[in-house]
Amino acid sequence: MFLIGTPRSRPSVFSPRYMWNRGVAATVSREKLLLNGPPDSRMAALTFDDGPHAEHTPAILRVLASHRLRATFFVTGEKAKRFPDLVALIAQKGHVIGQRGYYQQGSAPKTEQELVEELLMTEHWIRKVTGESPRLYRPAQAKPSMSHLRELWRRNQTVVLWNHDPSDADSPSSAKLSLTLAKNPIRGGDIVRLHATAPHTAAALDKMIPGAKRCGLEFGTPLAWLDSPSQSPADIHAGH
Repeated sequence: MFLIGTPRSRPSVFSPRYMWNRGVAATVSREKLLLNGPPDSRMAALTFDDGPHAEHTPAILRVLASHRLRATFFVTGEKAKRFPDLVALIAQKGHVIGQRGYYQQGSAPKTEQELVEELLMTEHWIRKVTGESPRLYRPAQAKPSMSHLRELWRRNQTVVLWNHDPSDADSPSSAKLSLTLAKNPIRGGDIVRLHATAPHTAAALDKMIPGAKRCGLEFGTPLAWLDSPSQSPADIHAGH
């Protein structure tokens, strides 16, 4: 069952990381930091980290196209440099491209200087392919430091975190991932963290999406919440 606007606990909802992020999100505008969308939204946002991947990203794109969904791909600079045709394909299919940093998770920048260097390199390769600079940023750290956040905001980046993580990259099969999504279903207002490099994500999404749609859930990108004038920052982060 896919619920809309109904508060429900998450496995990590009371973790120190989540509570710190939620506290920061409650004090700044949604143009600076998004942890989730408004709790009464009928839309959820599927986001994909660490791509593109030569095999798994095209499979995900095919599933999204078959269900006519838009999503957000947070690509790394080194992958954008290596797979420019896939970055172009993501953009051509109408999806939003954000940046993840230059290197894949595990090599997070430690200083503001390193952060800026990675931003500039990643932006260069994305802009070279798409002609546009990314507006959305997902940090490699689940709990970004305030100094990094301030640097990102100074460069007009909206930091997009997440409140729903089915751990698709660690799932041993699409059946297991489908079970995880069924036990902890996506609801309106969720920002779902997935991976463009995960082998079982496409098949699990293909199974999940029709049921979610039948229950009235829609899918879009965080830009819909950023560009909507009807929600205050407090509304956006309440209830999750």
